[in-house]
Amino acid sequence: MGQTRWKMLEGGDQAQAPGEEDLRLVQELAGRPVEQDEVYLRSVVLCTGEYDRDHERFSDEVLAQFARTIVGKSLLVGHRHDSTPEGLFYRAEVVPRTGAASALQAGFYMIKTEGNEHIRTLMDGGVIRYTSIGFRCDKLLCDLCGRNKLREACPHALGLAYNGVTATATWAGEAEALEGSLVYLGSQYGAMVVKMVSAEAAVSQDWLSLEVDRLVDRIGALTEDLRRSEAELAAARVEAAEGQRAQGELKAELRALCALSGDGLVWRVLEPMLDRMSAGELREACERVRRDAEPVSLAYPRGRQAASKEPDLRAYVC
Repeated sequence: MGQTRWKMLEGGDQAQAPGEEDLRLVQELAGRPVEQDEVYLRSVVLCTGEYDRDHERFSDEVLAQFARTIVGKSLLVGHRHDSTPEGLFYRAEVVPRTGAASALQAGFYMIKTEGNEHIRTLMDGGVIRYTSIGFRCDKLLCDLCGRNKLREACPHALGLAYNGVTATATWAGEAEALEGSLVYLGSQYGAMVVKMVSAEAAVSQDWLSLEVDRLVDRIGALTEDLRRSEAELAAARVEAAEGQRAQGELKAELRALCALSGDGLVWRVLEPMLDRMSAGELREACERVRRDAEPVSLAYPRGRQAASKEPDLRAYVC
C-alpha cells in the first residue's frame, strides 16, 4: 500500500475519567476486567483534512479508514517501533468542525504504572502535547494534474506556484492507520511529515535524512524550472536582438527617404527622437515621409524648395 508515513499535529484535550462505555471498550482490548482507577484515558486529534505545511491533506475517505483501523493499534513515543508501546487506542471517530476540515479524534488508554507516571505527568502539564499518526496510503494525488505522485512522474513540486496557483496534493485511495505517537514537535495544522521506506525497513533511520531526500526532489524540480526560464530568456534575447536590428534598418530607411526627398529639416527634427521611437512609430514615420515627400519632389527640383514654403512638420513631432 506504499510507504509508512507520519503526520504530526498538536495534541487534544485533558485526561478524562473513564465512563462505563470507555471501560467496556478498554476491557475488550485488555482481555480482562479493568478497574476505573488503574487506567489513564486521553483524547487526541491525530490528523485533520486541512492542508499541512508540506501542502498535503487527507481526504475524507482516508480519515474514515484511519478511524476504522487505528482502534487496537499502539500508542508509541517518537514512532519508536523498536520499543514497547505506552498505550493502546480503543476508540476513534471523524469529527466535523465548523469552518474547518474534519478531524480524526481518537482515545487511547494507558495502564497506570510507576514507569509511565513521568509521561502522564508531562501530558497533564502540557509539556507533551503533540501527536503524530503513522499510516500507509496508496495514492497522493496532485491537485493540479491528478497524477499519483507515489507512482507517476508529476511536473508539479508541492508548494511552488504554477500560473498563480500553489501546487498541493491529497491523500486518497486505500489507507490504514498503523500507530499513533507522542512526539516532540508539531504545529496548528499538521506541522511536519517524516517518511520511512516501509514498515519492514530500518525503523531507526534518521528522519533528517528523509527530509534531505524531500529537499533533493524539490531542488530537482526547481532546477527544471530554472532550465525552462533560461530557455525562455534566451528566446527573449533573440527576439530583442531581432527587434533592435529591425529598428536599425528602419532608422536607415527613414534617413534615406529624408535624403532622397531633399528634406533635411525633417531629418534634423526626427533624428534626436529616433532612440525613443518604437518599431511601429518608425514604420509610420517612414510612410509619412514617403507619402508627403512625393508631391514636394514633383513641385520643386531635388534639394530645393520655394523660399516662401516651409515644410509642415506637425506630423513628425511627438
